[in-house]
Amino acid sequence: MRHPVNPAVSRTSTPLLIVLMVIITSIMASCSMSIANETLVAKDAAPDKLSKDQSSQGEHSAHSGKIRIVIDAGHGGKDPGAEGASGKNERDYTLDVALRVSSLLQQNNKYEVKLTRSKDVYMELEDRAAFANDWEADLFLSIHGNTYTDSSTSGTETLYSNEQSLLLAGIIQEHVADAMGFRNRGLREEDLKVTTLTHMPAALVEIGFLTNAKEEKFMLSEKGKKLAAQAIVNGINQYVERG
Repeated sequence: MRHPVNPAVSRTSTPLLIVLMVIITSIMASCSMSIANETLVAKDAAPDKLSKDQSSQGEHSAHSGKIRIVIDAGHGGKDPGAEGASGKNERDYTLDVALRVSSLLQQNNKYEVKLTRSKDVYMELEDRAAFANDWEADLFLSIHGNTYTDSSTSGTETLYSNEQSLLLAGIIQEHVADAMGFRNRGLREEDLKVTTLTHMPAALVEIGFLTNAKEEKFMLSEKGKKLAAQAIVNGINQYVERG
């Protein structure tokens, strides 16, 4: 059965409904604008944050992208080092080999190389270690020629000072001893300033005995210096690959 509608009630209710609908619509529109504004702010902020992160990563890769190697030519300047059987000084031999090693290493784009000295100058042992530490080098290698009162003493040996340097020393020793063909005297642990004060793996290679006339002759020859330099580079390459 259909109930009759009271015209008075209908006329009164309609305006109220319209007012309520207007109010609800206004509230919903306000909320939508607020959400939209927050979204725009978030979108605007995101690129700035990404830019900062990318900048930070770029700076980091600029410092860690290459392996830093310090090559130390033993002695120099007022410190001649050992006097060989021929009367020639160790400082000249170590510089020659160090320059060759540096040149060969720089042919590899993954290395950055610095020499503690590139000419005949004197440098304190502490300063050599500080030089490598300040640069934050990844490895340090000091090049030397050996000496002994008994001129028959011969061979190649490599010195190190701590556990972190043992692998580097061992690889360098094997490569240099094999290349030079001298007696392999193995490794020796010693508290040397250049290998104890350095913060990175560090070793000191005694290529051969300059006081042994036979060894000195080969060490000072063009062939001998080339072989020694290449052997050191090969050893560094193997150490880096294993690291």
